[in-house]
Amino acid sequence: MSDAEDFSDDDGHAGEAEEEIDYSKPTLNVDVGSSLTSHDWADIDNNDLVSRVRGSAGFRIMREIAPWDGALVAPPALLQKKVFEFFYVQRKESDMWKTLAKECFPKEYENASSDKGEKKRLSALWAQAVLDEIKAMREHGKHTMRWITAVVEAQAADLLFMRRESLKLGPASLEAKAARIVWDQCSNRVKDQAFAAMHLWTNKGGAQSGGIARMYKHQHDLLEELDTHFTAIARATADSKKLPLPLHVVLSTPTGSGKTFTALMVHLRLLKTKHPNVILLYSVPTKQVLKRVGQECEAHA
Repeated sequence: MSDAEDFSDDDGHAGEAEEEIDYSKPTLNVDVGSSLTSHDWADIDNNDLVSRVRGSAGFRIMREIAPWDGALVAPPALLQKKVFEFFYVQRKESDMWKTLAKECFPKEYENASSDKGEKKRLSALWAQAVLDEIKAMREHGKHTMRWITAVVEAQAADLLFMRRESLKLGPASLEAKAARIVWDQCSNRVKDQAFAAMHLWTNKGGAQSGGIARMYKHQHDLLEELDTHFTAIARATADSKKLPLPLHVVLSTPTGSGKTFTALMVHLRLLKTKHPNVILLYSVPTKQVLKRVGQECEAHA
């Protein structure tokens, strides 16, 4: 039998007390320091660069951005009877109203000309009375009122709003027909303003709702998902109950589409106001990105 066979691991520790290891304490501390130089930190804290960030469209939008409007995904149907009445009673005031009534509602317009009873009913109406009826419907008439207001005002933001509605509902829709007619009636100055607004808005969702900068749907959904999760944790902690499972969210969007903006918005709009004990840890791949994110954080601090 060899020496290896004669030796037992148990024999080597015979009679010795085993040393207990406290796994709750770290056994090795490693400090790798920071790859950022004093010049890098000075860039992050540079007042001129931070001021430039505060003067950007992104900084302004972060302060003004409104929640996502779910109605923009599938806008509710217009109250077409009321819209026709509003167009028809103003047909003698300008060619635009007559064209709107005739081309958007060909059957109703023809019926109003041939049916004496309908013609008499419409003759007894006036534009403000129709609007008052729509307003009285509250939520049911809210979208129709908003759309009619865009037709009446016909400014750059209104034109873009009407075009967005047209794209969602198709070229044969009432919204598309009205948008074309109103566009043709606008001056070149207003059209130029519409084109300028379309290209200059940093948050493209701004064109969805009368020029108001709005969150993208994925940003809105992320905030709601995180808020629900952190609220559940807070309740479970207060009631000494089992904590919910960790929440994992992957936000995969193209470069330059606003992931940093979204992360800052999560902190400013959710964590800072509703969940102050939650820490946002933001990991970046390069020093240049870190400096840019740092300047954004300094600007919004």
